[in-house]
Amino acid sequence: MTAPHFPVYYASAGSGKTFNLVREYLERCLKDPEPDKVFKGILAITFTNKAAGEMKERVVRALRTFVTSDGTSDAMAQQIQANLGLKPDEFTKRCRLLLSGILHEYDRFSVGTIDKFNSRILRTFALDLDLPLSYEVEMETDRLIEEAVDRLLDIMGEDQGVTRLLTKYSTQQIRDNKDWRIQRDLLDKGKLLFQEQHRSHLEGQAGMTPKDYLEAIGKIQSRREALGHHARKSIEKIQALIDRPGQGPMLFAGKALNKWLVKHGALRYASELDMQKEKDGAATYRVGWIEKALEHHQWINLSAPAEDQSWLESHEGELHGLLTQLFEAYRADLPLSLYARNIYGMAVLTVLDRSLDEVKRERNVVHISEFNRTIADQVRQQPVLYIYERLGERYYHYFIDEFQDTSVMQWQNLLPLTHEALSKGGSSMVVGDGKQAIYRWRGGEVESFLELTAGHKPHYQSGAGLVQVPFAPEPISLKDNWRSRQQIVSFNNELYSEAAGELEDPRFVDLYRASGQSPKGKEGGHISLHAYSEKLNKEDLWPEMFQWTEDRINRAREQGFEFADLCILVRKKEEGQAIAEFLQRSGIPVISNESLLLSASPEVNVLVQFLRWKATGNTKDAVSRILLYLFDRLEVPKAERHHWLRKALNEGAVEEVLNTWMPSWDAAGWEQRTLYEKVNSLSGWIPEFPMESAYVEFFLDLCHQFSVRSKGTEAEFLEWWEDTLHKHSIVVPAGMNAVQIMTIHKAKGLEFPVVLVPAAHWAPRTADQQDWFALPEEEAEEYGLSEVFLNMNPNMLVTSPDLAQLYRRSQEALRLDDLNLLYVATTRAVDELHVAFKPDADKQGVQRYFERWLKAQGREHTPGTSDSWGTPVAVSVSEQPDEVQEEVVRGKPEEWRDKLRLSFESNRYWGLGGEARPYGVEAHRILQEIESVNDADRVLEQWEVDGLLNASAREGLEKDIRDMLARPEVAKYFDPASRSRNEASILLPNGGAQRPDRLIFHPDGGVSIVDFKTGAPSAKHRQQVDEYANLLNSAHVNVVNRALIYVGPYALDENW
Repeated sequence: MTAPHFPVYYASAGSGKTFNLVREYLERCLKDPEPDKVFKGILAITFTNKAAGEMKERVVRALRTFVTSDGTSDAMAQQIQANLGLKPDEFTKRCRLLLSGILHEYDRFSVGTIDKFNSRILRTFALDLDLPLSYEVEMETDRLIEEAVDRLLDIMGEDQGVTRLLTKYSTQQIRDNKDWRIQRDLLDKGKLLFQEQHRSHLEGQAGMTPKDYLEAIGKIQSRREALGHHARKSIEKIQALIDRPGQGPMLFAGKALNKWLVKHGALRYASELDMQKEKDGAATYRVGWIEKALEHHQWINLSAPAEDQSWLESHEGELHGLLTQLFEAYRADLPLSLYARNIYGMAVLTVLDRSLDEVKRERNVVHISEFNRTIADQVRQQPVLYIYERLGERYYHYFIDEFQDTSVMQWQNLLPLTHEALSKGGSSMVVGDGKQAIYRWRGGEVESFLELTAGHKPHYQSGAGLVQVPFAPEPISLKDNWRSRQQIVSFNNELYSEAAGELEDPRFVDLYRASGQSPKGKEGGHISLHAYSEKLNKEDLWPEMFQWTEDRINRAREQGFEFADLCILVRKKEEGQAIAEFLQRSGIPVISNESLLLSASPEVNVLVQFLRWKATGNTKDAVSRILLYLFDRLEVPKAERHHWLRKALNEGAVEEVLNTWMPSWDAAGWEQRTLYEKVNSLSGWIPEFPMESAYVEFFLDLCHQFSVRSKGTEAEFLEWWEDTLHKHSIVVPAGMNAVQIMTIHKAKGLEFPVVLVPAAHWAPRTADQQDWFALPEEEAEEYGLSEVFLNMNPNMLVTSPDLAQLYRRSQEALRLDDLNLLYVATTRAVDELHVAFKPDADKQGVQRYFERWLKAQGREHTPGTSDSWGTPVAVSVSEQPDEVQEEVVRGKPEEWRDKLRLSFESNRYWGLGGEARPYGVEAHRILQEIESVNDADRVLEQWEVDGLLNASAREGLEKDIRDMLARPEVAKYFDPASRSRNEASILLPNGGAQRPDRLIFHPDGGVSIVDFKTGAPSAKHRQQVDEYANLLNSAHVNVVNRALIYVGPYALDENW
């Protein structure tokens, strides 16, 4: 048995993480003489579907390179050969075996997200978990929360406990100056129910009823009243003692003590004291000061009149005792006041969770967020081997990417499986970077990764108790930066080493202190820091931010960069949206999440308005929007518009007006059409409608998906659209020359030649921080409550050591999360990095890290000015990549009913007596329909179902086509990792079209043309392919290869 392998890669930004992940994957496979079998026992887990697709593509692309004549000279190939001790011939042989195995059994190429893997397990154990076999996986959260909130509000007045609880909660909202209408607050709270870190706590509240919570609050209030009674006695005694003629306004030392006594009625109000409403955290300063004053007997105001001082000194012992009693009661009440303020919210969250469970049961859905928790329960009850026997396969090697964002529960679910693999001589590889952990809200905790990089053996909970994996991880630090130019790497090294001084947790300090990298990229690089003018409010800051952003873009353009080379990173979506709108007004092309939304398209909106009009009747709003769109497209004069609008809206002649401006409009048979058919027909009826619009294409796909999945009505579709319109976007093709704007979260894992960060001054959102606090045993027993869900409040620092620790841990996590976000933002740049921020007097925002670094450099940074390092990078035309864009033109929609006819299609393939048509013709037609090497079975089966092929003919064809696709020289034209188009139309200037059998769009931008032929090779065949190539070249498409594949018998003619 081979020794277990448990490497943990600490991969900083730009350190070649994906390179090492792919290399390790290939080494695991190629180590064995039969790598085509080994890959089936490997499970690689990535954070996103996009990352999974990229890793698959990288693996296949690497193998294709390795099997070429000079493939063994590739850097990765040489490293693998050296590590495995393989000679070039043996290495190439194994690479061919592995590539062939992956292409032939692509479904066993297990690279995917943890959710995809979890879904398979959940389906396997559906019966064990009492799940219906037909359950649906729900991805959306908002709709489920809305239904749960509606259900909860509906039972008000019927369920006495819920009614009292919600009423009390609403009253508390009013006391806290919040909206008494709690629906919006409940919708926001409901999002917490889908966050993994809260689930175990909510399950711990399962036995609690609204009555139990109300009783707990009553007990806490009784305890507070008792403390208040003791406090009032002390106050009365203090009042009686100090209330005398001639008493000065500032009797005691410090405003904190005087204000505190005035607030509690022990001292008369003094105009010298600012008694405005206190903010959260006011007690932090007050308690610290009073505690120190009482402890050291420094509570007498030495500036008070001599008579007052003398009197206080004579009564010092009695007053000190009374003040101490009052202060102790105050201190004891502080945690209780925190509990009381938060229990209602926790109770509402619990009853909302039960309402959500009822909604999911009725709708027969399992939300994707439940996967990890459900599997965790099952894994702890079942042997690991049993799980994999049920799955039908077993993995011996695990690869986990972006581990720092893997949730605690996900890691706990995987640990028993990796433990089993390591025990059998397998491997488990982990890759991550604690500085890029920016998904704590999803349950990810960087601490898990730091434990592994420290070499600590992981452990997990099983039915038998706590189990420690007996294999220590092997930490490997990737210290080289291959992405950014040297000046940028040096800047980030210095910035984050200095920033580490802002952190308190030694683990986090070490994380950043040791984050320095060795630059391996090009020399040079350019960085600039710009501070906006001081004391700008939000409205005044926008113009300055917009101008800075536009200036930086124009300078980059002057240096030779394309718009597509630039990316603007923002913390908040509204910042990105505002910048995008400004740049578009300035004539700068922009791609942003908001601009890609389907709801941003006028064409999609007019289609929605048509559906709304037909589904809900003659609504004036929908009709007016439809007509205004038509008038804009047809450039109807304004004076004429008013006439037609009045006729449609006031005279009820909507159909007549539409028939005038939409001659193709055909209302007959509308109700018989499906949703997709209605939208498709509308896009043909509307004059001057842009058929090629990607927004319309995506909207049609959305209509089809909705119809297939929910089979809902038009009205239900419109309701669903309103709920989800902010989530549906088009996918932008590569090569669009526009400035990209995205959030820092979206930019993770990406790189750009020039990065702009125009608003690097975000601050921790302390008010949003919440966490669970386990009550001390005595309090838990007294109040009948084990935990409280608390809003973080600085007052926690002076309540109890446990609450203070919780608050400090929460604040340190916030600081780390914000610093990590900044790290991700500043490490995306390849050539230039430009950052702008608002000066921070309070030193709360992330700009303090830049200010701290500048101070360490001995540089003054004046507001309204910029500092820069390095030299602006000049880009020559030869450095710009060729743009390759595939233009897809959608034809005018046609009614399928008008095209219905009796099919005699099989006659094209079979004679009157049923004898087969020539073999080559059949194979040719089938190859035209195969998208990738995995499609042969599907296409052949469909032909047989359609009556175009009998079973015996299929058997022979299947073998020959499989043999053909198994040839590496043919399989490369059916690579699942490449995009392809079969029989795509190339439009001719005269309106005609040419249709090559197959176009393959390679990741590097090149295009290959493939045509299938029968019979003997001919010069005419080459001539035909050359014509295709000339047409594409004239459209600026880079044709890199031409191929003719002959079937019956097989021959290949390529690269002429």
